Amino acid sequence: MKKLIQFTLFALGIMFMGKSTVIALEMAVETNLYEEPNEQAAVIATLTAGTPVFSVEATDGVWVKVMYQQMTGYIPVTKVKTFASDELTKEFEQIALENGLLISEIEYIELQRKQKVVWTAIIVILVVMIFAVGIVSAFMKNIKEMEDAGKIVKKHRKQTAIYKQQKH
Repeated sequence: MKKLIQFTLFALGIMFMGKSTVIALEMAVETNLYEEPNEQAAVIATLTAGTPVFSVEATDGVWVKVMYQQMTGYIPVTKVKTFASDELTKEFEQIALENGLLISEIEYIELQRKQKVVWTAIIVILVVMIFAVGIVSAFMKNIKEMEDAGKIVKKHRKQTAIYKQQKH
C-alpha cells in the first residue's frame, strides 16, 4: 500500500510538471541516482532494489531520466525494470484523465473570471459616460438658457432706451 501511495504522489507530481507519459519503474538492483546522465556526475540518492521511480523522459537509450521523492535525476537503463501492475497503470490513466478534466475546468473558470472583469469594466465605463453626457447636456442647456436670458435683457434695455427717447 505504501508503494501505491508513493507511486500516486510521484505520478501527480510528474503530470503537474506537464509530462504526459508516466512510466512506473522500480529498481532492479541497488544503484545511484545521478544529477547528469554519467557515472562521474554528483550522486543525488542511492536507491535500493525494488524502489519505485517514475520515468520522466528517455535519454540516449543508456540512461533514463526519473523522478524519485520529488528529486529528478538519471539512472542507467540496465538498473531499472518496469513496474508490472495493470491495476496501477489503470489508476494512473484515471488520475491523468481526472487531472486533465480538472485543469480544463480550472481554465474555464479562470476565463469566466477574466470575462467578468472585462464586462464589469465596460459597464462602469458606460455608466460614467452616460452621467458625463447628462452633465454636459445640462450644462449646455444652462448656457443656452443664459444666452436666451441675455438676449431678453438686451432687448428689454433696447426697448427701455427707445421708450425713454420717445418720452423726451
